[in-house]
Amino acid sequence: MFELIRRLAALLTGKPRKDPHTSIQIEEYSLSGHLMADLKQVYAVISGSDDIVVREFKIGPERVKAAMIYIDGLVDKVIVNDEILKSLMLLAPSSGSIALARSRAYTAVKEQALTVGEVSETAKLDRLMLAVFSGDTVILVDGSAKGLVTNTKGWPDRGVEQPQTEATIRGPTG
Repeated sequence: MFELIRRLAALLTGKPRKDPHTSIQIEEYSLSGHLMADLKQVYAVISGSDDIVVREFKIGPERVKAAMIYIDGLVDKVIVNDEILKSLMLLAPSSGSIALARSRAYTAVKEQALTVGEVSETAKLDRLMLAVFSGDTVILVDGSAKGLVTNTKGWPDRGVEQPQTEATIRGPTG
């Protein structure tokens, strides 16, 4: 976890950081449009972290490869599973339209499939990883040199109540 915090701090401060597993600087890497190559760079950045989930899946009847990246515990799993993953895996072209080809998959996902309110896009690896470290979910689609950033922040809640230990220290409140 401390390694993730160190990586996030490097991204936030803008200090160029060369990843030890690759010969590129993270800030200089733009997505290639080839899902497996892009995921290889993502894995190099997140190596050793059990908190980050990379979920690979296929979109629609044409089985276009895609991946979703998020940090377990920082996202609202209902939004991730029901609003994003389910709608992407069941994505089908509207009647009368052409098949969901690899070249059109990104546009179809962005314009038709996502039911999340806030969606942005970027082609830079450092921006994508900063979004993941901030609690958002990133979607990569094979054939696109851009990634979609969806707002899925779901911070853990705790009720506002007086802790039991403080009550005994201060005495009863009544």
